[in-house]
Amino acid sequence: EELEQPGFFERIDGYGDRIRQALRDIAKDLDMELQAVGRGSIFGVFFGSHKIRNIRDVQLCDPEKGRAFFLGLIANGIYVTPFHLGFTNGAQTDEDITKIIEVSEYVLREINKS
Repeated sequence: EELEQPGFFERIDGYGDRIRQALRDIAKDLDMELQAVGRGSIFGVFFGSHKIRNIRDVQLCDPEKGRAFFLGLIANGIYVTPFHLGFTNGAQTDEDITKIIEVSEYVLREINKS
């Protein structure tokens, strides 16, 4: 029933858009090579300047920064899958998305220091 509510998918997809754009903006501010990718409610983060189109492109990214980012999210209360993808969902609120963005910015700033 929840999935059938008007605007449900638009809301969670919008959350994904908001997270991806915020990650891009933060990376630009930090002059960090980062690709925030995904579609709809899915978001992924890869550290490299090249466009991510397939698994070969992913393999060219910096795995240490990727690992540090996702472990940093988990250490700060944001769960992501072991495959380093994040998903928004219907239980989340605008405040939850803001928290994801704030924690992401904190972790990216810490990575950028090293």
